[in-house]
Amino acid sequence: MSSKTTEVELSGGAAAGCAASSGGEFPYERRVIWFTGLGHGMMHVMELIYAGILPLLLVSFDLNLTQAGLLVFPGLVMLGVGSFPAGFLSDRWDSYRIFLLFFFGSAASCLLAALSDSLWQLAGSLALLGLFLSMYHPSGLGLISMGVRRQGLVMGIHGIFGSIGLAVSPFLAGLLGVRFGWRAAFVVPAAMSAACGLALLIFPIRIAHHELDEHGNTVKPSIAAGTRRTLLWLYGIMIVLGFVYRGVMTYLPKFIGERFEVETLGAVVAGGLFASISLTVGGLGQIWGGHLSDKVDPFKIYSRVVPVFAPLLLIATLFGGWPLIVGMCVFFFFFFSSQPLENQMLARATPPAWRSTSYGVKFGLNLGIGALAAPLCGWIGDRLGMGWIFYSLAIVLLLAGWGVFGLRRAKERNEQAA
Repeated sequence: MSSKTTEVELSGGAAAGCAASSGGEFPYERRVIWFTGLGHGMMHVMELIYAGILPLLLVSFDLNLTQAGLLVFPGLVMLGVGSFPAGFLSDRWDSYRIFLLFFFGSAASCLLAALSDSLWQLAGSLALLGLFLSMYHPSGLGLISMGVRRQGLVMGIHGIFGSIGLAVSPFLAGLLGVRFGWRAAFVVPAAMSAACGLALLIFPIRIAHHELDEHGNTVKPSIAAGTRRTLLWLYGIMIVLGFVYRGVMTYLPKFIGERFEVETLGAVVAGGLFASISLTVGGLGQIWGGHLSDKVDPFKIYSRVVPVFAPLLLIATLFGGWPLIVGMCVFFFFFFSSQPLENQMLARATPPAWRSTSYGVKFGLNLGIGALAAPLCGWIGDRLGMGWIFYSLAIVLLLAGWGVFGLRRAKERNEQAA
């Protein structure tokens, strides 16, 4: 794993085949695929517990939507801000240890949330949970970008695990909350995360975060000025998408519960169930985007799918009943397809020594600034109704479509300079 050939192939992602290897250049490939998949799924399960039990918390703590958004806001901020040091530490210390800390720290935080007796305790527990959840993406994606052969395909598989976590969480949390109380919605994921951490202790992963020259010396990482401009535009688009993601994820189960009534289930369970169905179908976009990025320049696909996000979200949320569910499935398919494309573009634009750091910056900006969507969307919902939350987010998505043109110009200039 320390040879020059290995490092060049890892950074370029050009080698073919995704079958696991028991030794040689990718000795931990199977473990990387499985544990990053489990980690991604668990991360999103715990991230959306709050959304799944939101109607129960509104009643239990006598909250309006604005107050509910403020309650989760510290946790969402930590989910973003914590990604910066998590990425740096993954590159400079050990991504495996950060990965372990994610599993065990998030499990402990969920237990603290379940034991909370006041709003302040719950807010503090959610903030701590956000901090530990922030450790996943920089460490997990860093391992994928340097520990497997077909990065795009594995990014897509990795995304599917995350989409399953997103899909399962609202329904699981809502069901547990209705049957056993809202505290149970935190206890079960805590046990699952701790179990994953124990498994990772038994089957560790070791991946080098450096590139060697022909003499075996560590290469000093650098990024060209043109590439930096391209990265700035890409990060800007991801900030917009992160804001929309947080707004949609926080209020989608409640919105669907109001627009799609199923008498036998009730609004809480129905909202979680059909939000889960939408996210599951949409998760197939992860495989589509990841698979194509191994064959075609991911920028070409990205520049075509991002501009359609705004109209797709607006059309979906103008309706109720089945048209709403079908529309959200289509929206999430294309929306989630952008994630493996972004991750692949970042992997190609940054050297191995900065790989986890680049993902830390992405999720720090994406989720950190995106945290503002929870209270802002709650404020809009209180004053104009739940529907206007999603209409407003569709308008915000127009900024991402505009950003694609700036990204395209920066990339063309970079290619001309080269």
